[in-house]
Amino acid sequence: MRIKLLFLACVLFLWLDSSHAQETVPFHTWEVYIEHDIEVDGTDRLHFVDLLLGNVTTLDVNGERYTPINDTILFFDRTNRAVMTAYPDERLVPHPFVSLGAARRVDWVVSADERQIVWTLTYDDASGLTTISTVASSIGTNQNLILSDGPRTDGARALPVAFTQDNSAIMFDSQPDGIGDLAPYQQYANLFQLSLVTGEITPMPGEPSCFCAAALWAGQLLRLDVTASFNGFDIQRFDLRVDTINTIPAAGNYTQGGNILISPDGTRAAYALSQLNTDNSAVSSVLMYVDLVTMTQTQLSTPLTAYLMPIQWTEDNTSILFTIPDRDGTWKVNRNSQAPVQVSTLSYVGVIEN
Repeated sequence: MRIKLLFLACVLFLWLDSSHAQETVPFHTWEVYIEHDIEVDGTDRLHFVDLLLGNVTTLDVNGERYTPINDTILFFDRTNRAVMTAYPDERLVPHPFVSLGAARRVDWVVSADERQIVWTLTYDDASGLTTISTVASSIGTNQNLILSDGPRTDGARALPVAFTQDNSAIMFDSQPDGIGDLAPYQQYANLFQLSLVTGEITPMPGEPSCFCAAALWAGQLLRLDVTASFNGFDIQRFDLRVDTINTIPAAGNYTQGGNILISPDGTRAAYALSQLNTDNSAVSSVLMYVDLVTMTQTQLSTPLTAYLMPIQWTEDNTSILFTIPDRDGTWKVNRNSQAPVQVSTLSYVGVIEN
């Protein structure tokens, strides 16, 4: 009962949000949240909130990279080194076709409509580093090996980044293995696109570029580009539909940036900026708002002492839900008020349906 009341108070706003209210629930819908580190070994607790009945079920897992896909949560089980799926009826089963096997690591990306998935297996042996990428429907049909790279002795590996909006191509990055673990935000070094229609591989515009954040949606690529003085980020906007480039000048004196989230209609974006203090003991971060029509960017939130993860546009693309990677909770900020408001004591993952 305590858990049910907590969620009725903290997450009802999502159910009433216009993005849900304007749609009819096709079958059954759950919102999924995480309660991090409930045990000293790093075990998390997944909370499945039944929006139809109001019930809450929980499942304890030691995982990472929690990804909603159709009626389940896909994640990597750190204890068993296996790709797993978690269901609201408390089932916990290995993924039916994405598995680590003899590989050293696995990375995946799910398409926005959750109909497709691409995963990359990384192998490392005496001959070098090899990555093998496969795409399939979300239920495992039409599996195709689309990219095999290596063995490489330069330590570079490929990883999937995003599907195009029509699922006709996938954007990948090639970067030195392990370098991404050194940055608080996901960064990319050499982006390229692989056509699922022709198999052709083409560099993304302006690539290779800096080791910076990027996002692909609605026919456009956004790339953060650190300024010459290293005190902010310009935004390079590449319109892939008409082959044009725009630069949105930097705003704010920050040295780290990432987690770009483009709105569903492609007219705006948000991302996080961060700055460590002089002895690297504390961080200050803000969310930035980018208008992709007027080509301007402005500060969206007041500073917070944590790294930030924008996760969803809401309220007709006027507000942003975000989480903080190292603590529980979900916050919202909108363009009318820069002060973030906590809307849940747990961290929002997404919605699943069946």
